[in-house]
Amino acid sequence: MRRSVGDADSARVLRGDDGGVGIPVYVLIHRQEGKAYAFSEPVPGDDPATAHYATKVEVELGRSLPLPTPYPSLDTSVLLNP
Repeated sequence: MRRSVGDADSARVLRGDDGGVGIPVYVLIHRQEGKAYAFSEPVPGDDPATAHYATKVEVELGRSLPLPTPYPSLDTSVLLNP
């Protein structure tokens, strides 16, 4: 599993536009919205602008974020502010 940390253009990512880069599961934590997202099943396009993820799962922070097999669910409760 590839892991990256940093700022993201949330509007672009939330549309699932990164499916063409071959990352099988893309997890996004959006603290301002209080949500966690998991994008999976990348669908590459002939043009990078048409690449996307076929599956999007969304949960409120504090809930378990289910990920596709073989990955375990992600406990997002550790991301809540104390």
